[in-house]
Amino acid sequence: MAELWPTGTAFGIVKNINKKLNMNITMKAIQITMEADLVEQVDRCARSLGDSRSAFARKALREAVQRRNRETLEQRHIEGYRRTPPTEQDFGIPEADRCWGDDAWSEG
Repeated sequence: MAELWPTGTAFGIVKNINKKLNMNITMKAIQITMEADLVEQVDRCARSLGDSRSAFARKALREAVQRRNRETLEQRHIEGYRRTPPTEQDFGIPEADRCWGDDAWSEG
């Protein structure tokens, strides 16, 4: 049976790389609208890194998604402590031993 996507196409190249690396990565083409000056900036940045516009956009979008996920987890962490503030028993160390300042290790 003939291949649906010949090796010379972008999909065929990705498919062959995936076979060699034993990976299954599926790419999906999208169309987005951006201001002309932003496109120029993206192209300059991508060129300076030796990346294509698509590779640069993928990296930037991955970083944005990771940042958003991290911010969401941090917010959930903060909200959890607001709902259930820590108590003295949560620390397991007396407050006097947690203090910084007037102790034998302080300079002064």
